[in-house]
Amino acid sequence: MTPHIVLDGAISYIDFIPSHINHNASEYGNISPLLEVPINIQGEVNANAVTMSVGGRVYF
Repeated sequence: MTPHIVLDGAISYIDFIPSHINHNASEYGNISPLLEVPINIQGEVNANAVTMSVGGRVYF
């Protein structure tokens, strides 16, 4: 670039540890506060991801 403008970049890899999800919750709708809706979330997380970022710096 120039002495006054610098570009930075990065890339990373993330590997999540496999884990189980078991979560019970309740949601109260907008219709009535007495109306309870049960939410049961069950599953497994087994994922990985690649993240990329680009940034710049400007010097005066």
